[in-house]
Amino acid sequence: GSVAEKSAAVFRAYDVDGDGRVSMEDMRRLLESCADVNRELTRAAVRSLEDDVIEDPSKLLSGQPVSAAFSAAIPADPAAEMGPAAAGVSVLRDMEEPSPGLVPVTMWHDVAEDDAWPAMDALSRDAVRMMLNDIFVDAAPADPDFLTQEEFRQYLKRNPSLFSYIEGNSEEQQYLDLVQSILDSGESRDDRTGTGTLAVFAPPQLRFDLADSVFPLLTTKRVFWRGVAEELLWFIRGETDAHVLRDRGIGIWDGNGSRAFLDSRNLSYREGDLGPVYGFQWRHFGAAYETADTDYSGQGVDQLHDVIRKIRENPTDRRIIMSAWNPADLNKMALPPCHMFAQFFVSRPGTEDATLSCQMYQRSCDMGLGVPFNIASYALLTRLIAQVTGLKPGHFIHCMGDTHIYANHTDALRTQVQRTPRPFPKLLIKRTPENIEDFTMDDFELVGYTPHGKIHMDMAV
Repeated sequence: GSVAEKSAAVFRAYDVDGDGRVSMEDMRRLLESCADVNRELTRAAVRSLEDDVIEDPSKLLSGQPVSAAFSAAIPADPAAEMGPAAAGVSVLRDMEEPSPGLVPVTMWHDVAEDDAWPAMDALSRDAVRMMLNDIFVDAAPADPDFLTQEEFRQYLKRNPSLFSYIEGNSEEQQYLDLVQSILDSGESRDDRTGTGTLAVFAPPQLRFDLADSVFPLLTTKRVFWRGVAEELLWFIRGETDAHVLRDRGIGIWDGNGSRAFLDSRNLSYREGDLGPVYGFQWRHFGAAYETADTDYSGQGVDQLHDVIRKIRENPTDRRIIMSAWNPADLNKMALPPCHMFAQFFVSRPGTEDATLSCQMYQRSCDMGLGVPFNIASYALLTRLIAQVTGLKPGHFIHCMGDTHIYANHTDALRTQVQRTPRPFPKLLIKRTPENIEDFTMDDFELVGYTPHGKIHMDMAV
């Protein structure tokens, strides 16, 4: 629904007495109750696992299991508020001690109430208080203790990322729904790697809102963020040597840069030299490729700088485009580009609310390994271009051609689609260099990335 429809539905849930306004205290009680119930469910699940694996609790280094951190006293009276640890329960005060696997179990001490609260109680209550304070400060209600429905609607209009907490992560769910659709009804096909795939063609585009620094790094499995960022910076610098990435601990191009793979492509480059792949096309389109070690300064078309120049000088231009697909160079590449074409769009140019969006077309889409990486990579590219052109981030739109699941990824993806998406993290960019190629990993801070566990999938080469 619209922002108005969503905000009205949420407001009705908070407006318990139906008087058309919500107090901070009402919102606090409701949010803390939800957090307490979720924490108790987590504690019960962790405790169940501990019962299976801990034979003698007395041998625990801290004297108590990890589940102690999640303890919450559930009152017998449903109308009563949950309180601190029940009387007689032994808890640590103002201390951190090692517990199984050296996981810290912290008990926070509430001086005002002179009670020791289990760590997760304190952390969740702090989070609720901070969120409520932010809401009431940003909304600036006429009555500082109450929000009207219109004030709440205006707040949500300015802060749409809050909906990820209200309605779940619908943007990641669109990816999971597409995966499920391919698993259910994809066409069985042979492929270049000999692995075999289930595939569909031209599914509905995926769309990700980049406002408020929200960053679409999938949460239903851990995505290799450092690999995403280092590879993109490598593209931006126009580099084509896989050894540069490997020296940074990024091995994602090692298979395609191996001697055996290069020989299979009839390429005589040294091992690690990938030919005129993405970065070369972005920065030197049309130049004659020699080796990964050649200096190409001033050669070919610098498409990336051309994109940035057009955004600055002519933001309504319909030709703000960057292509990695160069038919003349395809046979010189270790691997022809999968993500091949990007167009940029400046909305409301010349205003303080001007935003930059990117639509990317990908001809070959590996849903298990490649697509999660590509989503994050082009979201980051959009953020970096917006940063150096003084624009706010808008949307990343992902258009796909041959969209497939490799046969050796089906079991892993069946596991992944059963997981519930969590809110996306935020990406903070700490500085604005003069040139986009001067960004480094130190300029990025990923905040609040709490994904489910890693899911292993082998790369098809």
